[in-house]
Amino acid sequence: MGSEIAPNLMARIIVPRLLTPRRVQSRLPDTLEPIDIGDGIVAWREHNSDPTMPLALFVHGFDGNHAQWSDIETVVRQSGYRAIFLDPPGHGSSRQGQCDPIIFSKAVRASFECFGPVSLYIGHSMGAVAGVLGTSEVAGADAYILMASPAVMSHTIRATAQKFGLGSVAIDALLNEVGRRVGSHPSDLDLIKFVEKRVAPALIVHDRSDRQVPFGEAERIHASWPNAQLFVTNGLGHNRVLRDGDVLAEIVKFLSTRSGL
Repeated sequence: MGSEIAPNLMARIIVPRLLTPRRVQSRLPDTLEPIDIGDGIVAWREHNSDPTMPLALFVHGFDGNHAQWSDIETVVRQSGYRAIFLDPPGHGSSRQGQCDPIIFSKAVRASFECFGPVSLYIGHSMGAVAGVLGTSEVAGADAYILMASPAVMSHTIRATAQKFGLGSVAIDALLNEVGRRVGSHPSDLDLIKFVEKRVAPALIVHDRSDRQVPFGEAERIHASWPNAQLFVTNGLGHNRVLRDGDVLAEIVKFLSTRSGL
């Protein structure tokens, strides 16, 4: 009720919390070493990894952590890649503070500039969005795996707000406040205009029952990305797609088509 009476006040209170991740330190194996890529952003790479091997860059989503990648990392390594893991702003060992798609994508761009060339980009949720936005003006990866990715950020925010019972007036105020703090309205953060001319192959993985990012977002990305394939799961939700056996098998199949592997 209060959100409809004073929606702008509600938005100013809620949005800073929405844009500030919970601080979770990933339990990383001793075989990984931190790399400072500037502006308080940290990435992790394997000690003494072979620099001649193709590079896979892993980027988890908002409030995510590296442990989520354990199963996928295994099959990616077995497919002949070395791995680097990014701590997005507000996560892991990187600087604290606000984390939104723009800030996220700038960290991804810095990673590409620091470690490139990147053979494979693997992103989950907002990490998937950042992989597309962050490489819109620089050389991107040779291939992408986007898991549970939004297409238009306003769609995801609106769907989530509706589940919490917020009405249209409150949701509009929420979106406007996000836009004010991020510097771009969520409706303008649209992946479609960034994927239409992509030539790199992409594997898009999404579950029909994902309650955080509607399945329709995957369909939009797939329809717009010229060289993309869509792998659909059922009953896994937003996070379990990261460790499902059928998904792992599809990733191995996708990577087996990459030249030189």
